[in-house]
Amino acid sequence: KHLMRIRLSTRLVLSVLLIEAIMLSILVWNSVRLISSSHSEVLEHHIAEEVVLLANLLAPGLAVDDRAIIFDNLSLLADNKSIVYAVVEDMEGHVMASFGEVPLKNVMQDKTFEDARKSAVFDVVKTIELFGQNLGVLELGYSTKYVDALIRQTRNQNTSIASVELALSLLMTLLVGYFLTRSLRRLEEGAGALTRDELEHRIDLDTHDEMGDLARSFNNLASHLSITRTALIDEHVALEKQARQMQTLLDGVNAVIVEANPETAQFIFVSREAENLLGYGMSEWLEPDFIQRYICPEDKLHFGQQREQYFNTLGSFSIDFRMLHRDGNVVDIRFINTIDHDDSGHLTCRGIMLD
Repeated sequence: KHLMRIRLSTRLVLSVLLIEAIMLSILVWNSVRLISSSHSEVLEHHIAEEVVLLANLLAPGLAVDDRAIIFDNLSLLADNKSIVYAVVEDMEGHVMASFGEVPLKNVMQDKTFEDARKSAVFDVVKTIELFGQNLGVLELGYSTKYVDALIRQTRNQNTSIASVELALSLLMTLLVGYFLTRSLRRLEEGAGALTRDELEHRIDLDTHDEMGDLARSFNNLASHLSITRTALIDEHVALEKQARQMQTLLDGVNAVIVEANPETAQFIFVSREAENLLGYGMSEWLEPDFIQRYICPEDKLHFGQQREQYFNTLGSFSIDFRMLHRDGNVVDIRFINTIDHDDSGHLTCRGIMLD
């Protein structure tokens, strides 16, 4: 089964987008985390200072047990929209003044902004003292909605910026992938043409980059192969013509042109005249024991002595012996040959055999 192949441009775009999405997600998350932490610290610091000032302002009213003074001082916070409620109690737990949505149960102070986000109210409990004497308790609730709104706004802005950046990256990656894979497709077409033996095909890619250099190298290779193929074809035609001429020349000689292995006395090549000389086909002449099979029995000893004398040394000589024709007659043979080295350095015997 063939699996669907994903193109290089698609893999490039997907890889870049995946990396961009991961990095931008980390960037947005870290940015929101830092801003959230920064806003939380600012809010906590501001609340701590404001509660201390308010406790000091309420202390004289509690000292003289004057509800009017306490309420007037507490009403200064009424215009602060970030305060959900405020309660002032004396040492016995009696409410001296309050405003806003006062909780029905005892307030537990939140230590951090994260603790307050669950209820959306940052609860603060502050003991009111005057000259080291406890006079009462101040309970305040600050809304966390403002900070949450700032965090959401920051998250949305960063997400928008990241989305724009991701879209621009996608556009640039698509453009780069298009131009890159267009060049690769042309190179692929050129390789396919070379595989189909279309050596005249040229890659039309005139750019001054690595792809252009590769295309020019490919074109030079195709041109070289085309020239080489033409030269080989011409040489092959010339060799065939020469071989036909040589074969015609050999076949026209009224003698058998032979080449043999002097060590085994086996013919390697015989001309067509061999069929006329003894009546045997050319394939029979090339059999390993042709001479031993058809030489006259009376001449075997003589032929063996001549072979030992001449076939192992360089030089020219002739041997006379008799062989049996296919029709049963005896043919007197003169074997004129030369012992020499072939291209591999081995001894070879070349010569003619005639009646």
